[in-house]
Amino acid sequence: QRGSGMAGGFSRTRSSNNMRRSTSSSSMSSKGSSRRFSGGRGSEPRNIPRNIEKSRPARTFSGGALAALNEDNRKSMKKGKRSSGNLKNEKASANNTKTRNKNRSKSPPQPQACTSKPLKIYTPNECQEKTKNILKEYFVGGDTDDAVLSIHELINPSAKGSNERASAVIEAGTLLVLEMKLSDVDKFLTVLIRSFKEDKITSETIQFGLCDPLEFLNDIAIDAPLAPVNLCRIISMLIKEELIGVDCLLKSPHEFKMYGNPAKFACKILKELGEDALKNESNKNVVRELMTEDDKSQFASVDEIINSV
Repeated sequence: QRGSGMAGGFSRTRSSNNMRRSTSSSSMSSKGSSRRFSGGRGSEPRNIPRNIEKSRPARTFSGGALAALNEDNRKSMKKGKRSSGNLKNEKASANNTKTRNKNRSKSPPQPQACTSKPLKIYTPNECQEKTKNILKEYFVGGDTDDAVLSIHELINPSAKGSNERASAVIEAGTLLVLEMKLSDVDKFLTVLIRSFKEDKITSETIQFGLCDPLEFLNDIAIDAPLAPVNLCRIISMLIKEELIGVDCLLKSPHEFKMYGNPAKFACKILKELGEDALKNESNKNVVRELMTEDDKSQFASVDEIINSV
């Protein structure tokens, strides 16, 4: 009985211990549940052990989240490139603006519209005096272009009275060189022929310009024996260059036709022109018309008076 009683007492003691354990475990579980659901703003933070924090797996991104992140990175890189490109463009435009401003400051002033002044209109007497000065300077300096330009300014072909001015220029030049050496005569002819080719003078003005030199040839020859030779040279060269014709002598002044030995003077011009001019019948007719009564009494034909010269 004692053994049975002890066994019964031991079993009662074990059962009571088991009840205590179950009661304590239930109380602990109720306390844990209450702690698990009582996490409010005012509740104290839970202290997580370090070993548990380290044991947590690393956070990974899903495919969609990673693609979105990469897209954001690409957009930010593009924006950075655009901003850097815009900055470079702004600097380049600023440099171009500075360069343009420098070039504008260094650029030469725009030329003003050229307004040519109208040429002065000279009187025939003024043209004669100025022609002498122009030719004298030309004989020393030898600038043909300047001489022709100066003659052009004197004549002023587009203004009224240009024929009178041109005749005055030719007359003054011819009278000037009649008393000079042959080289100066040729220089004068150079200016005269070029002025004709540039339409500054005409055949008519040349014929009028030769009137006074022919009329006063005998008087000039008293002090300048070479005057007839120089005038013959001038007229023959003008005929050779086709500025005038041999028949221009038929329009010479009456004084020359009466007392200037016009037929013999014409024969000298034909000899200057050459054999073809001497054989030309129209030229012989000019000589025939210029023969005076004394010439006709002395020479039976034109050939005789030509051979006498």
